[in-house]
Amino acid sequence: MAPVTCSSCGKTFAWNEAQAGQLVKCTCGTVIQFPLEAADDFGAYDIVTKPPAPTTAARIAIPFAKPLAAAEAEAPPPSTGMQKPKPTLAYRTRKEEVHAKSDPETLKNLTIPLWLLAAGVPIEIIAAFIRERDLRAALTRVALELFLGTSVMLAGILAAAKLRRIDLGQFWIAVFKLAAISVAPSALLSIFSPFLNHIPFGGIIGWVGAFAFYFALLGVLFDLDESDTWYCVFVIFIVNVAVYFLLLWWMAR
Repeated sequence: MAPVTCSSCGKTFAWNEAQAGQLVKCTCGTVIQFPLEAADDFGAYDIVTKPPAPTTAARIAIPFAKPLAAAEAEAPPPSTGMQKPKPTLAYRTRKEEVHAKSDPETLKNLTIPLWLLAAGVPIEIIAAFIRERDLRAALTRVALELFLGTSVMLAGILAAAKLRRIDLGQFWIAVFKLAAISVAPSALLSIFSPFLNHIPFGGIIGWVGAFAFYFALLGVLFDLDESDTWYCVFVIFIVNVAVYFLLLWWMAR
């Protein structure tokens, strides 16, 4: 019997009845179809480029050749000359996400209050020095106003937060932000007072502007909506009025 020969590489395979109709992929990659009957010469066998639908006989395993599906599955993928991109390390991705999420909190809890205090306190000291003509008196006045203003605001916002169930965050960070809020609007008013004093209704315009700045800072730094911000402002105002009359009563004794 003539052997089955691969037309591409010349490798030969012996034919027998168990291999009749079997599709075999040669080691060079060419698909060979074994004939159903034996032939006497080499030219009787055809090389197919597209295998037909497998028959029952085609599913019989051949000991010297792998089935077509297994050979294709185990074949290495063709090289494209391009390297596969390296995956991003998990710990780096996690750090970047945490950093991105923490930036707004750092801005509200540290950066903005720090800049407000750094700019507002010197402005208030200069304005007090111009009025008092005494540096020690100016420093004492600004320190006292900062302490009292922060304390009154703290009492008011703590009461509002308890009644309204508002989360103010960490206590000392809240105190730090309230100190910035207490000094920033008055510093802004001190900057524009020389101009406002020379225009009609300048005092009212300055007060409205300072209040709007105070309202905006309170809402932004504590992540409050408009309703909660108004509620906190109202409670802080009530506490301010109570402290004012308490001081008047204490001084009149």
